[in-house]
Amino acid sequence: MTRLPRWHRACVGGMGGTAAAGGMGGTAAEQVVYRVENVGLFVVPSDGSTPAQRVSQPLIAGGAVLSDFAISPDGTRVVYQADADTDDVVELYAVNPDGTDFQKLNAPLPVGQVVSDFVVAR
Repeated sequence: MTRLPRWHRACVGGMGGTAAAGGMGGTAAEQVVYRVENVGLFVVPSDGSTPAQRVSQPLIAGGAVLSDFAISPDGTRVVYQADADTDDVVELYAVNPDGTDFQKLNAPLPVGQVVSDFVVAR
């Protein structure tokens, strides 16, 4: 399993997105997770040594990944909110930083309800 250590969040000004970056003291092992509005979440080495890899699942027409996403404390999961399956029904998802082991985390939602907040804890 890929591990992305020591994460912090940073806003990406003027790019319509949010990023979280983490790594080991400036080494090539650092990874950045970023969101492209209405497209999804991507992971890329901070040194640009390989192309960005999409880690979120494809979205339905009109779907979006919300800007609130988090990295698990151990760096093994990216957790995010999206209306990926049904437009305007925001649900909670998790995926490994390499794009494997995608899971929907929330139970089925009552009609008209969405996942509005989440916290990733140790």
